[in-house]
Amino acid sequence: MATRIEFQKHGGPDVLKAVEFTPAAPGENEIQVENKAIGINYIDTYIRGGLYPPPSLPSGLGTEAAGVVIKTGRAVKHLKEGDRVVYAQSALGAYSSVHNVPADKAAILPNAISFEQAAASFLKGLTVFYLLRKTYEIQPDEPFLFHAAAGGVGMIACQWAKALGAKLIGTVGNAQKAQRARITPQTTLNMAQLCKDQAAIRYNTQTQLVDVNHFEQFQASYELSGRTGKNERFICSFDPDGQFMHLSMR
Repeated sequence: MATRIEFQKHGGPDVLKAVEFTPAAPGENEIQVENKAIGINYIDTYIRGGLYPPPSLPSGLGTEAAGVVIKTGRAVKHLKEGDRVVYAQSALGAYSSVHNVPADKAAILPNAISFEQAAASFLKGLTVFYLLRKTYEIQPDEPFLFHAAAGGVGMIACQWAKALGAKLIGTVGNAQKAQRARITPQTTLNMAQLCKDQAAIRYNTQTQLVDVNHFEQFQASYELSGRTGKNERFICSFDPDGQFMHLSMR
């Protein structure tokens, strides 16, 4: 048995129900994936609410996730059981512990990328690839305008443009979103490591015994919170540029 989220009528979040089901065998060109992380897309709310109605009701929800292949259809040659994969634009039903997916919608997931990272970014990354490399191939030093630069697609576009040496001019809705668009994933990782180091010093413990598990952005600062192996809780505060300010105990 497996578990999935489905809805029998359109509406708000309250129409979503967790139900048990027996997964069907994958078709000859499908793989069956045990989902480890599931991508949530704003379009899911349109489907749930009826703006984009599903083919039939009751219906599953979600089309993107990452996990491990547990079965393959007989015509699938490039993927095998045990492969780590990420997929997008599958049939509805990715909000599920197990999902059957067309094999050509899935890609091998390198070990260096977590399931959570892949599920959250795969479709957005494909969108940026399509825009910057297929719709029009952006060149080094070329300026271009990108709307909604602080959104999921926009933040990947900012980083991709920087890697290409292009000059992205981003528009955002407010100063807080501008701050979000400027901070890079590497800066976020550096903040997390610095927070762990500071907590280890404060609590006289080893860095590997410190867990940072929450990131929150405010108008002019960031906060990372976590706990030590002894369940001692703390908050690290950073300025808008990602510079450490102080650690406080909770």
